[in-house]
Amino acid sequence: MTVGGLLARNARDWPERVGLEEGGRSWTFAQWNARVNRLAHAFLGDGIGRGTRVALLSHNREELVTAYLATQKIAAVPVPMNFRLASGEIAHILDDSGARMLILETDLAGVAAEAAAGRPDVALLEIGGRELPGARDFETFLAAGGEAEPGVPVGEDDVACFLYTSGTTGRPKGVVHTHAAHVALSMGCVMEYGLARDERALNIAPVYHVAGMQSWFLPHLYVGATNVLLRRYDPEAAVRATAEAGITSLYAVPTQVVTMLLSLNAPGRPGTELGGIPTAKRGSACPAASGGRAIDGIRSADRVADVTEGVRYPIAHGTQFTGNLEGAGPGVG
Repeated sequence: MTVGGLLARNARDWPERVGLEEGGRSWTFAQWNARVNRLAHAFLGDGIGRGTRVALLSHNREELVTAYLATQKIAAVPVPMNFRLASGEIAHILDDSGARMLILETDLAGVAAEAAAGRPDVALLEIGGRELPGARDFETFLAAGGEAEPGVPVGEDDVACFLYTSGTTGRPKGVVHTHAAHVALSMGCVMEYGLARDERALNIAPVYHVAGMQSWFLPHLYVGATNVLLRRYDPEAAVRATAEAGITSLYAVPTQVVTMLLSLNAPGRPGTELGGIPTAKRGSACPAASGGRAIDGIRSADRVADVTEGVRYPIAHGTQFTGNLEGAGPGVG
């Protein structure tokens, strides 16, 4: 099985199930797969194919994950990048990866323009507008493709993506991931989290990151669940999305959980309860005090796992956010 094959299978087996929601828009698996195929064919028509690197610079948008999957359906290599990078860091990744195309969000056009300057061999595709001189519009580009499967042979040992390190101790380095590695990680997460097809997952972690994509988005795609993308993390928006979108699973670092709980405690909403999130997965190690603040606001977990520095993190059924920060410690609440 390959990453693109997961979406094709879902479109075949559950065509009318909603597979993706973002920004008030939604797509069934059949509709989403058709968009991915259109983009894949457009890529092929533009000379992008096996082994071609395509850099991705965007917040959590449908277009980002669609581009990610479209490249993988034609054995091209997506190179997702941190949208907080400076232009010099983006330029380094473009050069180091050998990217032939940069797909960017209009909101990031300024830093992208600086990074792409002097690199005429890097084609530009812009999401959400055309602020960048020389860039082509993403939707116009996609519309030129057909909806049939691209038919490019893609194997489990083919490269699925380059993921760049943060560059904390030096320049970012590209880590090679295969399709087999992606799918195996997804299978492991499905088993660890106990995911089912009726899940509705809120994606607040950035999907350029292994935690957001490989450890959360793809496992839900694997089981045929619905992924709900929050374009940018904001605690109040996350709380609202969780309540309004019927969210059943959430991946968040402890600090995000705390800020969501503080949002619940905002004036005018004292004691508000946000219930019914069966799966809450913590996303990072943290000191016991910080973890404790998050856990003070979560209750009724049926299963507990992932012990880090003495803090137990509920990751499965029955979790509720109550907005109660009592005992959370100094500086909270």
